[in-house]
Amino acid sequence: MNRGAALLCLLLLCCDAGSQPEDSRRSLQLEPTPSNVSHERSVLVHMFNWPFKDVTAELPRLRDAGFSHVLVSPPQLSNGQPWWGRYQPLDYRILYGPLGTEADFRAMNRVADELGLKIVVDVVLNHMANLGLAPEHLYYPPENIPDTPADLLARHDIRPGSLFQPEHFHSAGCIRNWGNHAEVVRLRLCGPSPDAGLPDLRTGTLSGGHGPATENWHPEVLAAHREYLKRLMAMGADGFRFDAVKHMPPAYFRALYADLIPSDFWTYGEVIATSPADYERDLEPYLRTGLMDFMDFPLAATLRDAFQYGGSLTALRDPEQRRRALAGSIAVTFVTNHDVWGNADGLGLRYSDHTDEMLAHAFILGREAGIPYIYSQRQAERDVTPNEYVRFHRNDRLRSMIEFHNRMLGTDFGWLKVDDTLLIFRRGTRGLVLINKSAHQLSGEVDAQGLSEGDYIAMDNAKQRMSIHNGRLRYTIPPRSYAMLIHALR
Repeated sequence: MNRGAALLCLLLLCCDAGSQPEDSRRSLQLEPTPSNVSHERSVLVHMFNWPFKDVTAELPRLRDAGFSHVLVSPPQLSNGQPWWGRYQPLDYRILYGPLGTEADFRAMNRVADELGLKIVVDVVLNHMANLGLAPEHLYYPPENIPDTPADLLARHDIRPGSLFQPEHFHSAGCIRNWGNHAEVVRLRLCGPSPDAGLPDLRTGTLSGGHGPATENWHPEVLAAHREYLKRLMAMGADGFRFDAVKHMPPAYFRALYADLIPSDFWTYGEVIATSPADYERDLEPYLRTGLMDFMDFPLAATLRDAFQYGGSLTALRDPEQRRRALAGSIAVTFVTNHDVWGNADGLGLRYSDHTDEMLAHAFILGREAGIPYIYSQRQAERDVTPNEYVRFHRNDRLRSMIEFHNRMLGTDFGWLKVDDTLLIFRRGTRGLVLINKSAHQLSGEVDAQGLSEGDYIAMDNAKQRMSIHNGRLRYTIPPRSYAMLIHALR
């Protein structure tokens, strides 16, 4: 980059969290991103329950918005239109269902490669679909599933008939004691009584509540899972999200990865752990494997508590030191996802005000740690998503946050101020983020050591400026708003 050029270095955004930004991009010239800043693993968007053809059509827009990775819903054979059907597999040998065919899946991966985007596939391995069948009828796929594409079975030289039979499952029984990891691994995920739960595949057990794994998984289950992942990789998948990780022993993942998943192939897992106790019991055994990154449920809980009424933003200062966040190097950071909206209790992570959610998005996209995850649903579905998250990836304010994030990649992070309602931090020597969660305009002056002297401009509102002189930042930020600014060179 020619640093002698008279360039305006931008900012991305300074606006009320509930308003649309003013577009003034034409009045600013953007400083090129330094060549030594990697855009690998930048921002992940979850195209939740989007058909593969629709994802393919949206890929150019996703690239232009600054996303690097696209998470798609589970592609294995499933039936029924409700979103939760994707999380109840019928057959791993076939890619077919409401989201599309194998041909649709391959085409999506091909277009993504052409655009420089990476497709991450949501993978469900712990259980199969709850079909209301008696234990002795645990055959998958069962013969009575309609529209099974037999031609696909023949084309892939896959033997017809059942992939799994009763001996491939753990004994029936519902998880009752969620504090006992051995029970969580061995028994079924169940709904309210009399639901019999999701048939739990034999992926191994633990010898006690916190004891070591017993390698008693069924070899044919492991073989089927490995073959499924191998096929997805051959079709162009660039990464996996593993669902329900804590319901399978850590040792099973070691066997699953062995000589199959290269070290540079990105994977991350879902372990719902929202308290320090959950962190120690449910998450740490998997962190110790070093195999994958994880959704940062600890930080999601910390964010929600901090931004809710009565919470304090001071909780966001170094939360990883208190097991209230994962280390940034292994974290997929998020504000909300389908687990939050698909569970009746919201996992304790729902916000009462969407403005607070936008402030939280500004935080995760403003910082360096982790890869931010953005949730976007194609259409509102019963009991899942509020309207704010329908096609959320198209939100103009979100796009500006993503641009700031991508331009700041590789720069360091430093706190300037944090109290109950206001936080200010810098990115490198030219980036600045302020978040005011209070109902009042806040003004003041803080030490801005580490930031370049001069004016800082909000690109989406060129009239919004802040200045640093003699190492001091003078700021004014409206109520319930955030600002993401970049230094303007004269």
